[in-house]
Amino acid sequence: MEKNEYEEQEEATHVEDPALVPELTQDPNDPLNWTRSEKYLTCLTVCFFTFLSTFNSSNLVVAVVETSDEFRVTPTRAGYIVCFNLLLMGIGNLLWVPLSRVIGKRPVYLLALLLFTGCNIWTYEASTYGNLLASRIISGLAAAAADGTVPSLIADLFFIDERGHCMMIFHFALSTGFFVGPLMCAYITQEAGRRWTSGLLAIASGSTFLIGVFTIRESNYRRDTASAALPHSAYTPRSFLCWIMLTRGFRRDVSFFETVCTTLLLAAYPPILWTGLLVRTFVGWNIVVQMTASRVFLAPPYSWEVGQVGLLALAGFIGAVIAFFAGGKLVDLLSARMTKANGGVREPEFRLPALIIPAVIGPMGVLVFGTCSARRLLWVGAAFWYAMKGFGLTARSNIVVTYAVDSYQHVAGEALVIVFVVRNIIATVLALYTVDWQEATGVENLGLSEDIHFTVDSWIIKDPFVELRRRSTPGNSALEKHVLLSQHSILCGFFLFHLNIRMQSAGQQLITQWYDVQQLAFLYNLVKVQTHKNLSWPDMEAFIKIHGESHIFIGSRPKNAGKSLNRLELDTGIFFAARFARDSRNREGFHRPDGKNPRVLTPTTTVSTMFRAQYVAGFEAGDGMGNIDKILSKLSQEPRPSFTSKELQPSNPQQMFHTRNIGTLQPLALLKSRLAAEEPLILFNYFGMHKRAIELLRLIKAKEHHKFVQYCTAEYVRDESLI
Repeated sequence: MEKNEYEEQEEATHVEDPALVPELTQDPNDPLNWTRSEKYLTCLTVCFFTFLSTFNSSNLVVAVVETSDEFRVTPTRAGYIVCFNLLLMGIGNLLWVPLSRVIGKRPVYLLALLLFTGCNIWTYEASTYGNLLASRIISGLAAAAADGTVPSLIADLFFIDERGHCMMIFHFALSTGFFVGPLMCAYITQEAGRRWTSGLLAIASGSTFLIGVFTIRESNYRRDTASAALPHSAYTPRSFLCWIMLTRGFRRDVSFFETVCTTLLLAAYPPILWTGLLVRTFVGWNIVVQMTASRVFLAPPYSWEVGQVGLLALAGFIGAVIAFFAGGKLVDLLSARMTKANGGVREPEFRLPALIIPAVIGPMGVLVFGTCSARRLLWVGAAFWYAMKGFGLTARSNIVVTYAVDSYQHVAGEALVIVFVVRNIIATVLALYTVDWQEATGVENLGLSEDIHFTVDSWIIKDPFVELRRRSTPGNSALEKHVLLSQHSILCGFFLFHLNIRMQSAGQQLITQWYDVQQLAFLYNLVKVQTHKNLSWPDMEAFIKIHGESHIFIGSRPKNAGKSLNRLELDTGIFFAARFARDSRNREGFHRPDGKNPRVLTPTTTVSTMFRAQYVAGFEAGDGMGNIDKILSKLSQEPRPSFTSKELQPSNPQQMFHTRNIGTLQPLALLKSRLAAEEPLILFNYFGMHKRAIELLRLIKAKEHHKFVQYCTAEYVRDESLI
């Protein structure tokens, strides 16, 4: 039988290649000898299933709030539908990869597609939380079939010099599911409800099953029994009907349990664990960033709709598109060039130098995305660094996974099982505790944590380039670990300085957040001791108990407003007063009451002094803010002021003091503006405490509402976002 044109080109190209891995046979049934269309039809169909599997993992991320309302469960419990889906998507590799070794890859993919379709129909029809959670868990198990088995499939189909590019197709499918999936889910949820995201997945996976029956070919091949010396005529090509049989890849000599044991033993190999720890950032930080974006951009000041939040994921997709070449074909070219310089001997470590750029850009993207989100900067900044994160994490994951496949080609599937199990377990933990983490340390510190982790992991714990140097150094002498740093003091100093700055920055953020809570503790105590003695705030009481009253309040609890303000200023300082004073320099005094020895507020007047009675127009000494009921009663009997309610709460509160004598409500407005100035930190770092602080202000409003109406008109607080 004559060879087709493709086989002749393959023979001419590869037989003379001294670095060819694996060795080419003349068997037309060898997957390496399939036509390019047959290879890519199989690969692309499976990679589309991979896209659907990651789409499925982020299916209900944007609908957690809607799911919580529908089934009347807490947002944390609603988040389980995402977390445990991810967990089973990782652990499921322990089932599918050994099974694919025994019965073949084709039946595994078709069986998993049927199960995946059924589970999404189940999710669509689920009417109870238990049903929904069960369907999501099993759909994660089905999705795992398109995860750990794919690198092994690519190793079956392509030569080592093509593998980086083809593995990038796989990782591009993973990335597209994580980035485009939330966009589609957001608009579907917004327009048709969360059920139709699962309906769309069921339709797509069912169609993929029908197509896969004809396009997914069995790639399991007994290369150990094949001989490169046999001529092409010694083999009989299989018919199309033979290729679509489900028993073609079955092997009686392979044990399922032995394969599982082999897989678990591979966990002891440091390169496998190292790959798993790096790849874990790909899924874990994608989920974290998506959950962060949902919380940040749906809230003020952005106030986006769900669909707009989904559009933000396009930035990550653009980054993944850029990584398609930088993390795929470029890595193949770099590896080929180093192979040529090495006398035609190819080593897996030749792919590692390509890690440098994406390994820096990826964590930097997470860090700056968190900073932009926490500080409520223009959305373009967050979107740009979202794209950089998408580029860095996608390219980095592909490089290290391809390195692992090249290193352990004969057990590529089993090796990648450990990688993906580690990846998804850590991603599950991140998804479970992201909300609590954000409330405890802030959105900005999520990026700081990743940046610190990368610095320590890359330059202190391990030295990924030591093996590459060993192969390029004459002789077999042992090389010193971290020789790059030990021989270059400036480089070593640079990385130590980088790590120190990151840790200092994280410490400064924690200090800032401590002051946020401490100021809320003073506000809580002030309301409790004066007007609501039975008020209970367990979280704040626990905070005070843990750190001690004397530490929080600089002594015993203050019993009135004057002591509270003096203590708070003594401990933390209130920068708003300094800005208030600075902006008023060289201007006329704010208040000159009638009578002897008038008091004037000057640029150096402290906050505690400003709140004392002699600086409040029209009231006796000792009143101050200590008796808000009495003050408001007097104010309610006075003529209504000429300014409107909007003027009471201007964006620049200092201007109010230029136009009118200071009344007792002005310090209240000052307090609200102080809270507004801290809102970005309080809202995202201690969301629950901020919510409780607003409730405390509402208590004051409810108690004194009629007096506020008499003094300031009925619209004195038109928009609660000003609080």
